[in-house]
Amino acid sequence: MDPFYVVPYSSPYHSGFPPAPPPPGHHPPPSFHPMTPASGTSMLMQAQPPPQTATPGNACSYRQLPVQIQCQHCGANVITSTDYRVGGFTCLMGFLIAVVGGVLGCCLIPCCVDGCKDVTHTCPFCNNTVGRFRRL
Repeated sequence: MDPFYVVPYSSPYHSGFPPAPPPPGHHPPPSFHPMTPASGTSMLMQAQPPPQTATPGNACSYRQLPVQIQCQHCGANVITSTDYRVGGFTCLMGFLIAVVGGVLGCCLIPCCVDGCKDVTHTCPFCNNTVGRFRRL
């Protein structure tokens, strides 16, 4: 059996010597500035959208994601808690799957998918319902 030899790894970055100077005519890389574009190029910056603000009782502004509101019950400025519940769209999708040929309980799949359920928005402080999003 051959003996096991350990070969030391030599990295060009950890050789113990300072890095070599750049070749003539080559500019060294600038220090890191994340917002400075390279010369002759343009930079596209896209800001994240602010959190959606809903007015209390406005059913059109409530969707699947939590929204920032002032609770009409306790007056607190909060981001709503969301709860998914089976609704009309869920039942309709289950019925359509059963008609098309959903066998062995495949028609129950919409009951497991949050994207098919209605969304109830509640205030995390007073736990009162502040809005609903119905898919159907």
